[in-house]
Amino acid sequence: NVKIKYLPKEITRRKEIAERYDNELKGVGLPNKRMVYQDYIITHKNRDDLYQYLAVNGVESMTNGYPFPEIVTKLPQTVAYEEQSLRIPCNGDLTEEEVDHVIKTINSYQELV
Repeated sequence: NVKIKYLPKEITRRKEIAERYDNELKGVGLPNKRMVYQDYIITHKNRDDLYQYLAVNGVESMTNGYPFPEIVTKLPQTVAYEEQSLRIPCNGDLTEEEVDHVIKTINSYQELV
């Protein structure tokens, strides 16, 4: 309950970061527009290489995949999406310098491939 009064500011900041990503990231698949960005998920055909490149260059990211019971069969489109998707930082506490670093690092990877 303490943090609820800060929620509108947090949502606004996440939208600002997402808008920068939408406008400045190159060579990656971008998510659909959303009302709230709990996560900002990009896609890339070389997701694992990009993930490693980000890690080496100080950008935390997470691969996207959800464990399901073996009884559940994932659709091929779901598996393909999971194999190409990556969550990048979109926390409302990120500074402009940190957002710049994420953008520059992803874009510099694109120049290498």
